[in-house]
Amino acid sequence: MHKDDVKRLIGQCRELIDAVYEGDPQTISDRALSLQSFLDARNKTKVIFRKFKQGGDIIAFFPELPGTNSPNTCMNYMHIGQHGHGDANCGHTIPAKRAEYMPLLKELRSIGYNLEIVNKFAPAHRAKRVAELDRKYKA
Repeated sequence: MHKDDVKRLIGQCRELIDAVYEGDPQTISDRALSLQSFLDARNKTKVIFRKFKQGGDIIAFFPELPGTNSPNTCMNYMHIGQHGHGDANCGHTIPAKRAEYMPLLKELRSIGYNLEIVNKFAPAHRAKRVAELDRKYKA
């Protein structure tokens, strides 16, 4: 988290604590919603929508979430089968168009995902998977 984000988070927490001490329900609610909005924006799951060349099924890749204990895999999701894991290379797919992935996007949101759509895999995504695996297996 960036230093400015931490300062903003601390400020919002202090405002919420002050509101609780003052006891005004509307102020407490306003401060809590503001803090929740900030946290929601920071906790988005990156997703890449792809379409299989054969069959045309749409798949959602979560490029920062490890699929197995290998950094070359990531979590994915499809209508049928739902959560799974696979090779982050995804050479047997092409980018999905917005109209093609909208039903899957709606399904993911309906089960609680707060998503940030990205267009392609980046080296930073693999670095996040490696860091997560290091954290998981060193604990």
